[in-house]
Amino acid sequence: MKQEYACQQIELDLLPPITFEVLLQSRNIDNVGVIISSRLRRSWYGKWERYSNSLILTVPKIAESAPGDVKNALVDWVLLLGNTHQNRREKKLEKKKLEQFIFSYFKDTGLAQPRKSRFNPATFVTQGRVYDLREVFNRVNKEYFKDEIQSYVRWGKNRYRSYQMYQHDWQGNRFSLITIASIYNKRFVPDYAIDGIMYHEMLHIAVPPVKRGFRNIIHGAEFKSRERDFRFYREWTTWEKSTHHRFF
Repeated sequence: MKQEYACQQIELDLLPPITFEVLLQSRNIDNVGVIISSRLRRSWYGKWERYSNSLILTVPKIAESAPGDVKNALVDWVLLLGNTHQNRREKKLEKKKLEQFIFSYFKDTGLAQPRKSRFNPATFVTQGRVYDLREVFNRVNKEYFKDEIQSYVRWGKNRYRSYQMYQHDWQGNRFSLITIASIYNKRFVPDYAIDGIMYHEMLHIAVPPVKRGFRNIIHGAEFKSRERDFRFYREWTTWEKSTHHRFF
């Protein structure tokens, strides 16, 4: 009885990707060490070890299978940390270029998945001593943004820092979060001041940063112009300056 066999074509790499060890040897680099971390997913970092007089590059495990040009980019990136002679601006531009190239590889190969954070919107505290930030948000949203801005709000632990950022919940869903500095959680803070700082942070959503080359312009001309549309802009900024010595 004649037996038939099915033949399936499988594509294999002709050569396995070069290892970091071989790559460093081929480039005669003896002051860089590479650590493969199973805890990292799509990020990497470097540091200078003073005692061993060497640079340590820590990369995610997926970088082991990356092609040589990506590994070279990672090595070039960490070498910038030890380069104290290069022009600061040129160094920054080169670093940004390398980061974009490396991350594009992770993204194109499906390795850069949205990071699930530990942020749980249900735990955000909005009620303060005087103001409930959700009520402030809704009031400012209705008056200045036609109720079109969507964001979670919370009181921050830092006394002086208010900010707006994007995060992901446990399911990987992206959301906006506005954090108001705890120094605004005082009884002597007037209504227009809490409204002013909330308007400022909400404006970051309405007028997102503008990319210019490798720079993100956060407070551009449009942002500054629209910031003055706040009805109590002068009172708010004057109040901040006059009370700066007290807590700002």
